[in-house]
Amino acid sequence: MKEAPEIIPNILLVDDRPENLMAFRAVLQCNEYNLIEVASGEEALKELLDKDFALILMDVQMPGLSGFETAMLIKKREKSEFIPLIFVTANYLDAQSSEEGYRIGAVDYIMKPFSPDTLKAKVQFFASSDLLKKTAELIKASQFALDNQKMNYGEQAVEFAIDSLSEALEDDDLKNFDN
Repeated sequence: MKEAPEIIPNILLVDDRPENLMAFRAVLQCNEYNLIEVASGEEALKELLDKDFALILMDVQMPGLSGFETAMLIKKREKSEFIPLIFVTANYLDAQSSEEGYRIGAVDYIMKPFSPDTLKAKVQFFASSDLLKKTAELIKASQFALDNQKMNYGEQAVEFAIDSLSEALEDDDLKNFDN
């Protein structure tokens, strides 16, 4: 039997400052995640078009689309509306800004500089939740395929039985006709 492919969750890192992306990478780099780094909200939206993500870590203040504006667009798309999003910021530290982040759909709002251990724990939580969800989806799809296969075998068996019975009846009818 073929072994199932390993599922490695994608984590989208969005920050316009290379040193912040480097800090994320230094803390999170491991074999458990595939880190995708982009420098703008626009780039983040492009990545979301063709990849699935377990989590998005995003800066609030960026040129072009801000983190808040990008998050609003992400949450409007059916494919991406349920991706957990954590804002990470050094500037928008007031209660009103964090409330705005939560209102938009963030699951957390982290202040820079962040605690590496706290960030790792939060990312691990969301990545393993995503892995559990994908595993459940694979099991459900496999069960559906198995049920369909059983149904097809059942239908084939019934068709075979009907054909066999029809042939037997035809043979009996011919024998009775000859008598």
